[in-house]
Amino acid sequence: MGGFEAPFMHGLCTYGIVGRAVLRELCADEPAAFRSFAGRFADRVLYGDTLVTKTWRTGDGEAIVQGETGDGRVVLSQARAKFGAPG
Repeated sequence: MGGFEAPFMHGLCTYGIVGRAVLRELCADEPAAFRSFAGRFADRVLYGDTLVTKTWRTGDGEAIVQGETGDGRVVLSQARAKFGAPG
């Protein structure tokens, strides 16, 4: 258990789930439109937590992204995505 009260998801799993939401919402499910994605792991995600992805477009082909649990804990912060037309 490593001293934790319960098992939790690996951060890269959280990153992948939020990244998949970015692909769907900002890139219209087109992998070639996905340019880059980076963020900071801010908290643990426990098994059974609901993940909510929030995006704010800040410019042409750029967005700020935040991953939260259903109860509002921020789990992926300071995230930015870049996207554009495939080509």
